[in-house]
Amino acid sequence: MKWIGWICAFAIGIPVIGVGIPLGWIWIASQFQHGFHALGLLPVLILSFGILWTYIAVSAVANWLAPPPPPAYRPQPRRRWLEPMAADRSRREPTTGVETFFVVTTMIVSVCVDIFLVFFAHPGVPTGP
Repeated sequence: MKWIGWICAFAIGIPVIGVGIPLGWIWIASQFQHGFHALGLLPVLILSFGILWTYIAVSAVANWLAPPPPPAYRPQPRRRWLEPMAADRSRREPTTGVETFFVVTTMIVSVCVDIFLVFFAHPGVPTGP
């Protein structure tokens, strides 16, 4: 039953995070662009900071909706020179569901953009004389 929630989250999250937010900010920035030939500084700043702060807000809201579990009990850390040279020293903390969601979403969006650029986007520079 948990996988249905994950499928719904990806079905909504990938289009919104990967396409909706960037296209929304492109449209907002285009409203501040005057003319067709030169790109002004204001639309570039609006686009850059808008996307950045929207992604920060989305990740903060996602973390608020599904906070990470409290860390497991850890005894007081030992001094570095007392730690054994064992394999358990390199043990990593498990990732949360929100982190996994954003990593997988980023990978899927990256692959889709690469496929679009390779197969469907036309280069702006002519290939020959």
